[in-house]
Amino acid sequence: MYLQEEESRMVKHDKEWSKLSKNENLKEMGDISSGMASSIIQFYLEDILKSTFHPNSGVRQTVLTVVQSIIQQGLVHPIQIVPYLICMGTDVEEALRHFADEHLLNIEKKYPGFIHMKSYYGIHLSYKLQSFFHDTNEVKVIRGFRLKEDREPFALNAFLYSLLRTSKRHRRAFLHCILKQFDEQENTSLPEMLYLSDNLAYFPYQVQDELLFILHHINITTSVSGTSLLDAFHKQIQPNQNMEKFNLEEEVKEEDILSCVSEDNSALQDFIIASQGCLLLLLLREHLKKLYGISDTKIGQYNPSESSKVYDKPVNRKSKTLFDPKPIIESIKQVSNSTVSCDTSRKILVKQYTLIKKLIIQFDNDVEENEKCEKVTKVQESFQDSNETTHSDILTPTQSLANSVHQQVNIYKMKNKVAFHDGSLKGLRAAQNHGQGREFEMPGLLCHSRDRLDPRPPMMGD
Repeated sequence: MYLQEEESRMVKHDKEWSKLSKNENLKEMGDISSGMASSIIQFYLEDILKSTFHPNSGVRQTVLTVVQSIIQQGLVHPIQIVPYLICMGTDVEEALRHFADEHLLNIEKKYPGFIHMKSYYGIHLSYKLQSFFHDTNEVKVIRGFRLKEDREPFALNAFLYSLLRTSKRHRRAFLHCILKQFDEQENTSLPEMLYLSDNLAYFPYQVQDELLFILHHINITTSVSGTSLLDAFHKQIQPNQNMEKFNLEEEVKEEDILSCVSEDNSALQDFIIASQGCLLLLLLREHLKKLYGISDTKIGQYNPSESSKVYDKPVNRKSKTLFDPKPIIESIKQVSNSTVSCDTSRKILVKQYTLIKKLIIQFDNDVEENEKCEKVTKVQESFQDSNETTHSDILTPTQSLANSVHQQVNIYKMKNKVAFHDGSLKGLRAAQNHGQGREFEMPGLLCHSRDRLDPRPPMMGD
């Protein structure tokens, strides 16, 4: 109410100013009134923005109206409001989502780069907002995408990504910040990692560089942490008398592994929790490859430092492909369900281990296959280059024979010329025969004095 009255007062004051502008000082007139409104809003701003998480949609609508007035009057720096607008862009009410997205777009146009500075914090707040709706509606698992009838799934933060993707630097920094949350050291909760992976699975990607950048960093992360996690899990399994210690790459039945897991599986549970981020990234990698038809060879050849124009080709998204990481969803449900028995917990634990093992071994095989393909490609390219450089030196059989004939003739002439000057009989006869137009013999050739050359097999004794 205060802001509305303040805005009306400012409109009235602006009309009066147009009449008295020649005789008044603008700085002296505006300092007191504008400073009062700004001080009041800054005092109450935190409480206003916290009302974003109110269960009543009418209250959230009022928050957006107040935010609109604050932005229009320039009472506070807009960067304080950006993360909450990002958050409200994922509201369950469509009208509120459009209202928040409109304000974000205006801020991006007026202050380029501000949205990028608070982009991840905005996604974190959006997860908190979805958690609030989750507690209200008793939804078991929080997902980061929205699914409507006759429409493909789309990420809750799709509009935010569409604003950031136009700048390569901002887009990559934003994606890298999200991917970093899957690191064990970040201590990100499993439900929030699932929320982030859902958004990564359904962002509106348009060119290959966007997808390849994500897949490239997933490869780096999983190649470093995946095998070490498997090895750590493997060391905790104690084989029984009927089963020897098995290797990481051996195929072992889940029943056999289950027999090696003791009832006190707290240590193994810690390893599984630590590997959830790696598992989610591997599942996301397979989903994106399938959804956009990207091969492992293409991922292996990608270099982020290359010019983006090389990877500016548009991508085609397949329809009816859902990102459904069932093991992660089962883990989240298990944590929320305190009545799960010990045997069920051990079975879920073993299933997750076998899945992680399968995906990591498959990933390692893909990497090895890519390295082999790259070596073969390099050999083929080097062979092709050598052929191109030596192509001018390779002669046809006819050209080779003609060159050989000319070389032998030149050698013969040089020898006879030397013999003639020495006064030998052989040189003299050769000169006489050549001068009389007779045919004369030389090794491998039948020569005529008019330089008509015909190839002939070498004579015995020549």
